[in-house]
Amino acid sequence: PVAPVVLALAELRPVSGTKLLHAFVLGVEVTCRIGNAISPGHYNRGWHITSTCGIFGAAVAAAKLLDLTEEEILWAFGNASAQASGLVETLGFMAKSVGVGTAARGGLL
Repeated sequence: PVAPVVLALAELRPVSGTKLLHAFVLGVEVTCRIGNAISPGHYNRGWHITSTCGIFGAAVAAAKLLDLTEEEILWAFGNASAQASGLVETLGFMAKSVGVGTAARGGLL
């Protein structure tokens, strides 16, 4: 969910490759740290971790590229938490892509 966000923002505004890569790495780092903190119980309960954690990484990546303030980043996390969702039941079906895409959209939003 992080890559589509940084690429979409780079299409809308000039951004250096260094800044784009930095935002991407931050977003992936946040996604992985949250995922590691809640696994494996989260997944075992039926939640698709790429979607439920990826939205936070997508939000951080967007925040970095948009130069948001600390308070605005907190608001972004709040908005992301209100949208986070995704079910393991969808793995193997096209609905999985919807969950991951929704995480990217939600992070950007």
